[in-house]
Amino acid sequence: MKYFALIGGALIALALNACGGSSSANEKQSEPRVVEVAGPHSTLKIGIPPGPPPEGLVVRDLREGTGREVAGAGDTVVVNYAGVNYRTGKAFFDTWTETAPSRFYLKAMKSGWERGLKGMRVGGRRELIVPSRLAYDSGAVVYLIDLLEAKRATP
Repeated sequence: MKYFALIGGALIALALNACGGSSSANEKQSEPRVVEVAGPHSTLKIGIPPGPPPEGLVVRDLREGTGREVAGAGDTVVVNYAGVNYRTGKAFFDTWTETAPSRFYLKAMKSGWERGLKGMRVGGRRELIVPSRLAYDSGAVVYLIDLLEAKRATP
């Protein structure tokens, strides 16, 4: 009889957990992973949302700039940026600590950057989540980007 009571208790506990009882594992799955990258004056934190990477480009302004706006293809930009692999959470490059700011001609970039920087203003900070189809061979990527300079293409 004790054996059946133990099994019954265990089954009830499992059922409660499966139906939304308290579970720290479930709560942790819904929290973003945070990757820290050493920045110019502090540590930069890049959040990776839970779950699989999005199928489309995600653009989120963290700080609005007030300078020149990026028009898109053909513009040249100077940026500081850090890139983090969406699946592994590993930072693979950052210009704040590894190199000087980078200069890019947007027409030569993969479309995730070209589309993701459009409308951004100098002085702004933007987060891009670039799906695999718009990224390089590394798969989906999360970028943190500070726009330092934007120059319009000349016709």
